[in-house]
Amino acid sequence: MQEITVGLALIAGILSFISPCVLPLIPAYIGYMSGRMTHSVAVQTAGATTAGTTGNQTVTARVNLLIHSLAFILGFTSIFVVLGLITTGVISAFGGASFLLTDIISRVGGLAIILFGLHFMGILPSIFRWLRQHPPILNSIWLTLAITIVVVAILPWAFVEVLIALPVITAFLLWLFIGGAFAEPGLFWGRLMGGFERFFYTDTRKQIDANDAGGLGGSYFMGVVFAAGWTPCIGPIYGAILNTASISGDMGTAIVSLSAYSLGLGIPFMLTALLLERVQGILKRLQRHMRLIEAISGGFLIFIGVLVASGRLQSLSTTLSTGEFSDFSYRVEECSVGFIQGHLAFEHLGSCYDGQLDPIAINQGMIGELSSDTQKREYIFLIDEENISEGYAVDVELMRLENITPTVTLYGPDGSAIATGDVLIQFEENKYKIIQNAKLSAPGLYRVSIKDEIPDSTEADYQIRIVQSSGEVIGASETQADGAVSDLAAAGIGSIETLAQQSEPLTGFEIGNQAPDFTVTTIGGETVHLSDLQGQTVLLNFWGTWCGPCRREMPEFQDLYSRYSEDGFTILALAVNDTLQDVIDFKDEFGLTFTLALDTDDVVNKQYGITSQPSSLLIDADGIILYKSFGIVTEEQLEPLIREATGTAG
Repeated sequence: MQEITVGLALIAGILSFISPCVLPLIPAYIGYMSGRMTHSVAVQTAGATTAGTTGNQTVTARVNLLIHSLAFILGFTSIFVVLGLITTGVISAFGGASFLLTDIISRVGGLAIILFGLHFMGILPSIFRWLRQHPPILNSIWLTLAITIVVVAILPWAFVEVLIALPVITAFLLWLFIGGAFAEPGLFWGRLMGGFERFFYTDTRKQIDANDAGGLGGSYFMGVVFAAGWTPCIGPIYGAILNTASISGDMGTAIVSLSAYSLGLGIPFMLTALLLERVQGILKRLQRHMRLIEAISGGFLIFIGVLVASGRLQSLSTTLSTGEFSDFSYRVEECSVGFIQGHLAFEHLGSCYDGQLDPIAINQGMIGELSSDTQKREYIFLIDEENISEGYAVDVELMRLENITPTVTLYGPDGSAIATGDVLIQFEENKYKIIQNAKLSAPGLYRVSIKDEIPDSTEADYQIRIVQSSGEVIGASETQADGAVSDLAAAGIGSIETLAQQSEPLTGFEIGNQAPDFTVTTIGGETVHLSDLQGQTVLLNFWGTWCGPCRREMPEFQDLYSRYSEDGFTILALAVNDTLQDVIDFKDEFGLTFTLALDTDDVVNKQYGITSQPSSLLIDADGIILYKSFGIVTEEQLEPLIREATGTAG
């Protein structure tokens, strides 16, 4: 399993900024920070006629904008870390309540964002001024009754469940009575308006100081809200963090790694805040139109608030991202991390980002495609000094070939060719060796190229895998069973047979538990219960068409399904934050034949405590959870488990 350092987690977080999964946060963040900035500029320009703006004020404003971005990032990080710990089961006692908590935060926070927007538009300050100018209305008990009715009507929706809302409503009514809302309404609402202004921006009863750093609680709260309403997708490093935490149960390490990842993700947000600060000069020159600018800024924030409160923030991800962009963003993280870890040389980065060169590990399978435009693909892998030994050799295997017999060449660290193969030796159904027992004599970066002449307007798919050689060379007429078992499969999954023989297992979400039943509707309109699939080994996958890592693993799932469906293996893939047409188009694009369904309103994701995609569980014929993974799970990890569970191990 990949060892994740704090520095690596931090860098992976920075690289994740361009992920489609982060896209929903960017316009929301910019909307909030630009709203603050626009309001600040409006105050500065309003006061410019009476007191000039000094250089110190400009520097202070810049620093305060940066402080507010830090408060936002800290709020985001606090929820991100807690949800990560719940997802991995490190603090599983709260797993069942995590979605309820995030729903409440999203709804209450969405309403707060709408209030931010109304405030930045100047609507709330205008209402407050009007009330202060009309004391009879401010002192009227009818104002208290009207506000009470509206709030009591909203609270049951905001707190999701009536049983939770009831004590909140009771506390709200007690607060009104004790605070004097009925006895002295004018004094009570005057204090409340002042407190609201201090929390959300600054005290407007005074001449506003645009350089005031007040309202940091509001920025922190906004970070909490956006984190609760966001669904991250799991890249290679984030997935390794979650899986390590899940297996080890080490809360301290998990907190440090998740915090580093989240803070790394926050660095581009801080830089964005500094770029926004440069816009202040432009806004000052447009001061004649400042009211319109404030209205647009506040209106956009209201739109974001509606998305958050309705649970549709993630819909921005599917709107703003495409499959190609998802693939590119995943490659950026994968290639950059590979470079940092020494798996890629600097001169290889351009080819890696472009998709012409991919980092690959020993025993890792990777899907590829050749076409008339791309007739050569390359892969690079690292052999370090600890792994090299006398007689160390590798085989290159090809699978899922489509009407091609390519030429494969293995190059050493110095660029010289070590071995070339163009004859396919079948060793298993649809699996071939093309290079066998190629000796690696020195540590360093090794490169494998695969090329073929592809006719115009055609494409040819394949899967490549580099494995440590057993030393035995297979002839054209020989076959052998694949005895390779992935590190993850061997690292503590336990005996599937032993798990299957446990009597009366508990229903739950951990390995060895009975998987809870649920009902979904497939994209074909059929109703499926998980219990209907008992008697088969089920791969339950939580994914989304907008999720780059999900796109990476789907072709391998299809390959496993094609090979083992007749042996009692099936796949149920639940798409979240997607439309029916999105999933149908994805199915057609990748030629998927296993069962796809929409998890409407995230019902099953919430039931299973899944907060990030992709996530997968392997469930045996008796409904027992054998294995779970956060992030991409490969064919090499799943195949030995599927073989054992279906009784096809050989």
